[in-house]
Amino acid sequence: MNDPERPIAMPWKVRVQYVCTHWLQPVLFMISVAALAWLWTFRAPQTVVVGRVEAIEVSVPASEGATLMPLERQLAPFDRVQQGVTLVARLDVSDLLFEMQTLTAERDRIKSSIDSETERLRLQQQQWDFERDQQQRELLQQSLSRQRNLTSADERIDDLRRELNDIRDRHRKLALKQSETAAASKVLAIESEHLTQQRSRVAELVERSMAPTLQLAELDQQIELKQCELAESEAISNTISRQVVELDREIRIESQRLAESTQLRDELAATELEHPEQAAPILADAETLLAPLEQALRVHDAKIRRLAQQIAANEILAPVSGMVSQVHFPPGTFVPRGEPILTIAAEQTRCIVAYVD
Repeated sequence: MNDPERPIAMPWKVRVQYVCTHWLQPVLFMISVAALAWLWTFRAPQTVVVGRVEAIEVSVPASEGATLMPLERQLAPFDRVQQGVTLVARLDVSDLLFEMQTLTAERDRIKSSIDSETERLRLQQQQWDFERDQQQRELLQQSLSRQRNLTSADERIDDLRRELNDIRDRHRKLALKQSETAAASKVLAIESEHLTQQRSRVAELVERSMAPTLQLAELDQQIELKQCELAESEAISNTISRQVVELDREIRIESQRLAESTQLRDELAATELEHPEQAAPILADAETLLAPLEQALRVHDAKIRRLAQQIAANEILAPVSGMVSQVHFPPGTFVPRGEPILTIAAEQTRCIVAYVD
């Protein structure tokens, strides 16, 4: 027997096969990666390129043609500026201010003209409204009696319509009841016929002594009961038919009365159109009268807004952060619109110029 405390020895051939199967491929892969890194590091060609670093230069143009005004701290080459913070130039806008004052005074004059014309039209409108109210009061006194007659006619039409609707409702109910009675009579007739046929069969059986006579008597009683019910249903149906005919006659009479009342009401309402209300002529023409002045006011407002934008743009801030490389126009000189006042070398964005043999 084998000793349980002593392990079984593995043959060397099995051990070599296990190592080749599980460890040989990863070890060879790591050796290949290390060899490739060594060859790439120590065998790669090295190139030395001669060149220089250049900064992108940004020109600051003049927003309007104007004279440059001196700043509290005048910028010179190699001064550093910050984007959106450093004031690099200030333009003389005294001519624009004078023009803006002139346009503002002209606008105030036009606005005063519009206000005075509007007030005049308003007073004319009030006078016209007063005269129109007097005419309307006279017409109102004349139309009170016609209005009362029209109201009475409307009430009469409403009453006739309610009565006609009530009659039509009763007619619909009677028609429904008539159809139900006809259906019940049909069912009773079918049941009576069925009982008659059944009695004939039972009578034959009684003659042959195959059924009791009592059953024949019961069938006779049932047939007599069904015939009574059928006769009663037919009587009810005839009564309903007479009522329906009477309601049809009432519907025709009420419809004719309603048509006559509606025609009288329409004729009475048509007489109210003999005195049409006049339209207000003053306010209708106000837009036409004030249109040229309002157009001139809008033109002046647009010019004032444009001048305000130009005046607001007289102070030019640095568009980028960097260093002043060149000053093209000194203070006190006139700068045409779009001409660069100074040039700034940007410090964020750079490029490398290389010289390759």
